Amino acid sequence: REKGDKKLESEVLLLKGRYYDEQGDYKKSYAALMSSMEAAESSGAQGLVERAALELGDVLVKIQGYDRSEVVLKQAYRYFKDRRMSFNELLSVLTIAKLHKAQFQYDEAIKSYQAALKL
Repeated sequence: REKGDKKLESEVLLLKGRYYDEQGDYKKSYAALMSSMEAAESSGAQGLVERAALELGDVLVKIQGYDRSEVVLKQAYRYFKDRRMSFNELLSVLTIAKLHKAQFQYDEAIKSYQAALKL
């Protein structure tokens, strides 16, 4: 497939992952988002990889895949911060705060929420 096809495939899978997340079907959401990341990587569309990573991190928090969630969320955060994409950076920080809260790391969650307020 051409890179443009992979980018479109990634976008469609990202939307599919969001849909399943909203429906509470986290296994299907996880599968769609992982496929979205793979297609994005094949397309060379770096920003798309990070958007999928942000969504994936949120789903992983919901299914208690905390270690993996932290890795992908921090990857997304660094990407958005380096490119001054403030809205996506804010979403990353808020999702990291949600991760800390889910792990009962309340001090870290508060720090993340406070960091989000400064963005």
